[in-house]
Amino acid sequence: MRMLQELDPEAALEGKSKCRNAAISEAFHYMKLIEAWGIGPGRIRNSCREYGLKEPVIDEFGDGFRAVFFRKKLKRMLDITEGRD
Repeated sequence: MRMLQELDPEAALEGKSKCRNAAISEAFHYMKLIEAWGIGPGRIRNSCREYGLKEPVIDEFGDGFRAVFFRKKLKRMLDITEGRD
């Protein structure tokens, strides 16, 4: 089952969205908690690119999804894991 039948994770990353509750989205916009509906996933992907991170992986399961973010490996972390502390 998809979160939304007509929307997959790749479409969401491209800015496609479907509002499920217009009253909540209008309230969030009024309170400046969101700028616009549907721009978040693409902005997250673009921010990862800007910081030189791998693109996040989005997996759907049941009626939800999981987003996996990757971080940079720091030289200090590599030294510790390779026993060069």
